[in-house]
Amino acid sequence: MAHQAGRILGSRQLIKINKPSFSVFSLLILSASLITSAASAAQTGASSASNQAGVSQSRPAARKVMAANSSFGSAVSTPSHALATTPSRVAVPSRSSVRSSGRPSSRASVQGSGGSSSTQNASAFSVASNLSLPPESALELTLDETESPKPKKKTEIKWRTRVSGQHYQNSQELTQWASLLLQANATRRVSDAVLFKANLFASLKSSYAQSKYGEYQPRSAVGAFEGYIEAKPWEPLALQAGILDQDKMNAPLILDQIPWPGLVQKLEIGEEYSVEFKAEQAIPTASDLSTQATSAESTPAFTMETLSVAAEPKDGLVHVKAWGGHYAFHNLASRAAADSDIGGNTLIEVDGKTRFRYEFEGWLAGGEAKLNFNEGFSWKFSGQVAQNLQAPENFRNGQMLGTGLSITLPGNIILEPEGAIYFAESDLGPSVYNSAEQGHNNREGWIASFDTTFKNQGFRMGAILYDSSPINPHPIQVRQQFLLLKFETLYELL
Repeated sequence: MAHQAGRILGSRQLIKINKPSFSVFSLLILSASLITSAASAAQTGASSASNQAGVSQSRPAARKVMAANSSFGSAVSTPSHALATTPSRVAVPSRSSVRSSGRPSSRASVQGSGGSSSTQNASAFSVASNLSLPPESALELTLDETESPKPKKKTEIKWRTRVSGQHYQNSQELTQWASLLLQANATRRVSDAVLFKANLFASLKSSYAQSKYGEYQPRSAVGAFEGYIEAKPWEPLALQAGILDQDKMNAPLILDQIPWPGLVQKLEIGEEYSVEFKAEQAIPTASDLSTQATSAESTPAFTMETLSVAAEPKDGLVHVKAWGGHYAFHNLASRAAADSDIGGNTLIEVDGKTRFRYEFEGWLAGGEAKLNFNEGFSWKFSGQVAQNLQAPENFRNGQMLGTGLSITLPGNIILEPEGAIYFAESDLGPSVYNSAEQGHNNREGWIASFDTTFKNQGFRMGAILYDSSPINPHPIQVRQQFLLLKFETLYELL
């Protein structure tokens, strides 16, 4: 029935009539009759308050009508004894009736609305026909109303909070502090090819500090982990410019989570099986985005290029990923060298200024394998090595090996214990830019962490412990420990 055609999502409905079809002239007569009857029913309903027969309105769902054979050969007869009722619905053979009987009913029946006899006589009609189509003839109605995908939001802001307590200790220093972190991740989509992204934070801290060298003196701050514009002139290619988070370069032995101004070019092909080339050109800065250079010094620079391949099938038992790349620092400022003294670098004096003894240019490589035993249990292994080709043996190498589990319990509770061991020799990279928790350079140590995520409730609790000791004797470096306890909410939309 016309009003029962309704809304068919993502489906195609085929109505086959296995008897001779209408002629073109007959179709015109039937169309005119339907239009006349619908108009009469609407006029009658408006003029008679006692007669509440509603005229059903069906949205036309047929987008395509195709005749399998072009020969139409019969006429439509309209006997006078068939004029009886007021039409509100025209019944046509259903698909099920065609399939069950192999042929449609020989009469197209008209159902009345139950109005008065005068109303019925005013606009009554009936169509009766003998249909005799060739067996292969068919009238196909394609009902295709698949919903188009919803457009992406132009602006999206997610936020979270974290309350943490931290403890740092060595034989010469002791620092304890509490911290409240508010973090907002905002995306503004200008077009399908251009977007702005920013990861902003406000950190409020209260501390007790006995710090000999000033590195562990917590301060409240407002800033950005990243903020850049991204353009995609071609779908696999992404170009970024702005403040870039160095933690995303996946080089924890060389770079910490620190924002640098710069450019990134990324080319990624494939999804479950993918290849990615990524290149970055940035200006190394301190946490306040200062280059630490004086007016007489050149602007420092950092470059990195990586190539990675991954096989991560959606329901695969094993996911693997491997990558390798090149890194280089140029024109590092004398102040950056002076600040790296407590981090284990080898330094010299040149014209009254502190300088790094060795340049920093080298390679890095790594890999990760993940075993997905089922939806609630997985085990991963990871490793990374790096080498500064400008420094001699015993001064230039670094390595990190890690493993971790992910266990999902009833109630959508996820347990994630992880552990790692590492070492970084004295001149693998400039220590002012890598992790203070790991102890910078000239260190060997281990990391242990445990996170518990309550997804249904929207929060996470966790702890992480670092313990490291100097590889070679150093006048400043001693064994150190760093402990972090945290409670944080998961990201949610504003």
